[in-house]
Amino acid sequence: MFHWVSAGIALPALAFSAVPFFASAWGALRAGRVNMDVPIALAILLAAATSLYETFAARGAHTWFDAALSLTFFLLVGRYLEHRARATARSAAAELTALELPRATRLTATGRETVDVAVLMPDDRIALAAGDLVCAGEVILGAPLTLRATHRAEDSTLRRLAALVEVAETGKHRYSGIADRAARLYAPVVHGLAAVAFAVWWALTGDLHHAIAVATATLIITCPCALAL
Repeated sequence: MFHWVSAGIALPALAFSAVPFFASAWGALRAGRVNMDVPIALAILLAAATSLYETFAARGAHTWFDAALSLTFFLLVGRYLEHRARATARSAAAELTALELPRATRLTATGRETVDVAVLMPDDRIALAAGDLVCAGEVILGAPLTLRATHRAEDSTLRRLAALVEVAETGKHRYSGIADRAARLYAPVVHGLAAVAFAVWWALTGDLHHAIAVATATLIITCPCALAL
């Protein structure tokens, strides 16, 4: 009875919460490749299906609904933390960009004109009234100043700071290449280990049910979340 209660709780939760992993794995398989979500999705499916069979057939004392749910939970926690970190970086970049003044007063041979900052070119002269901010909180206290632009707006310090924040969010550091190569090898190795475990246990014991349980356990414990824990 408690196995049926567990199934009633776990299966709807998995059907909703594990959708990101199933969708990612299906997309990778349709593209003819294997990503990190393929063994994760397979482990969740095998654990849930084997547990449901155990519950329906009532032939075993154990089910693994908790393992499937725990794996999904910790993976979702990791993705949530990553998403929050990226959102914080994006908001910081947006705040930096918002500090940029959109228009400036350009001095020409015929007088003054108000133009967008983006159209300013090097050697353009810009008029700043008393009280205007110049850079890093500096304020003109005396007479108005005439400044000469040395770079375009996209080359400003503010734009470079915003670009650095974006690079910090989306860029790859020098270890990313190693991680990418490891990720490409990870899924095939994990599936190979699970297949070998299944074949060996089936050959040694002749118990198909137990061999599937061993292969499922191999997939679950080799998921990155389980390894980290």
